[in-house]
Amino acid sequence: MGRRQIFVTDALNDLTFAAILGTPCLGCQVVYFPSEAQWYCSDYRIDGAYFPTSEEKLGILISHYFIQCSQHCHKLAGKAVLMLRTPGTLKSIVTTAKTMLEADVQFFTGKDGHRRFIDGTYLEPDSTPAHKLFVKRNMMRQKDASLTVGAAYNKIPWPL
Repeated sequence: MGRRQIFVTDALNDLTFAAILGTPCLGCQVVYFPSEAQWYCSDYRIDGAYFPTSEEKLGILISHYFIQCSQHCHKLAGKAVLMLRTPGTLKSIVTTAKTMLEADVQFFTGKDGHRRFIDGTYLEPDSTPAHKLFVKRNMMRQKDASLTVGAAYNKIPWPL
């Protein structure tokens, strides 16, 4: 019987892991909505609606995928996979995913659009977009009043 070969990775295909984020078969599906500069993640626990998430949380999700991947590898290859869990690698994957998983405006609108769950409220595809809802809830028109970009930014309920 011949010797068994073990392949240990020394580089990462960030396109593969970026694409994995957009695959619904792993329990959640992630999209980036550029018109709001916002990441959204689907979740079967909230009726398949998409909810806002952050790049930091996506990095944690990818890190978890690395751990799962390492558990299915040979011990030596698994250690190499775990060594890829660096902040730089995770950021690179999320940056790549931002382009690959970009959703167009129709993703959350129209009869075939997806619903969202934001701040405890379901937004149906034919509902008011989140950025318009934010303005409607948080801004008031007043005569001779002004609003700076900085003041509007400070009004945003962080984290989104």
